[in-house]
Amino acid sequence: MDLKIYFHGILTGQSSWNVEKEDEQLIATYYTTREEDVTFQIRVIRRGNKVFCYYDYLVNNKVVICYDGRANGYFGITLRMDVYCKRPLDIFRILDTVFHLYILGKGHIYEPIGERYKPNVATFEVAKDKLNMAKGAIERMLADGPGDDEFASAANLKVFSDTPERYNIADCNDAKINKALAQTGYVQVSPQYPSVAYAKLKKECAEQVKAEARKCEALQVQKRGVEMRLSEVEASNRSKDSEISELSKKLKEAGENKRMAKLIEQIRTPLSELAEVCKRVSPQGSSSRSSDEYKRKKSPRFAAFILPLINFCLLVVLVLFVLFSGKGESSEASVADAEAVAATTMEIQQASAADADQTKDASLTDAPAVAYSIDVEGYSGSGKLDNSKYYYPNAKADGEVIADNSRVEWVYENAIKIERDEDRPGFQPTGSPVTIILKVDGKEVNRRQIPADAD
Repeated sequence: MDLKIYFHGILTGQSSWNVEKEDEQLIATYYTTREEDVTFQIRVIRRGNKVFCYYDYLVNNKVVICYDGRANGYFGITLRMDVYCKRPLDIFRILDTVFHLYILGKGHIYEPIGERYKPNVATFEVAKDKLNMAKGAIERMLADGPGDDEFASAANLKVFSDTPERYNIADCNDAKINKALAQTGYVQVSPQYPSVAYAKLKKECAEQVKAEARKCEALQVQKRGVEMRLSEVEASNRSKDSEISELSKKLKEAGENKRMAKLIEQIRTPLSELAEVCKRVSPQGSSSRSSDEYKRKKSPRFAAFILPLINFCLLVVLVLFVLFSGKGESSEASVADAEAVAATTMEIQQASAADADQTKDASLTDAPAVAYSIDVEGYSGSGKLDNSKYYYPNAKADGEVIADNSRVEWVYENAIKIERDEDRPGFQPTGSPVTIILKVDGKEVNRRQIPADAD
């Protein structure tokens, strides 16, 4: 194998070392600008009757400056062989390794300055010892690398044309380079050339970005829908808050009404007593009595009538006060005033009741006897009571139902008292006969026995 190793570049001007005379003019053409940082190229060139393959490792003007700091320098290593290597990428790796181990570095021929490489010598002749070391390293690596069967004669290769086949190093392999070399005689490889693999990956990434953008747009639509729904829920919550506020206001009013109802409840019992008294002193209720007897008992009956009437008048005043005193004032203040009036009224009632008791005691010996009787709702007066049913008794005085149930007490024998009606407890038969005992003001005034199914 006829092997030549050349070193060349721009230092203060074009400089080379170990270049054959017939190749000096060719080496001078390497002084040009390139877009890529590093280029690995293979060219088939005829020299007389022989055909050679030139393997060039070029570090270009984008990263190499001149000895005096000017731009547009370059550095190159060229192998000239009368054979071609079937594993051309191995040649690239060998030359790239030699450049970084023997040429570039602090104290070497080129030194890194920032992102650029600056030569430390003005001519390569000054650095011939270092270049000899680099040359020897290339020869050893070629000897240890591709075997003899990896080299073939370059005689049958096509001489290079002006247009090379270019590949990104990520897209090519040895077979692709050798095929292009046989067809065109000129191949260039660089990490900076457009990559088919990179373009494919870029296209895939762009499609993926579009797909993600579509997903993002769909999510934005969903987000807007959720925001609209959230606005509706917030509006609904505000409406519910308004309803709750209104209900709270009504509950407060209901509480005040309940307090008012308690005050009215205090009126109910005195009114019932008044109605009962009026009935007793009515001329119709005593038509069977003689005029002498009526005149004789007129004074105590008048006293018994007039005191409840006074109570009634006071209670009417209380009601009118509650109903009309709230104008222009808050309802709470009106209720408080009504309670104060009710308390005063109760004191007057108690005093009136004491006077009524004295009048009652004075006329007790002259009062006519009252006839008490017992009626049972649901019982016709004949037959037996059904022990599976509930019955409710009514207490009557002189044939009239006693309205004031607080005076009435019921006691049963052979029956269970039923407390479902707190004003008028009923009973359920458990034996026969059922005895119903009526007590008024704590005294037994009547009792009645009725047979039941238990007989």
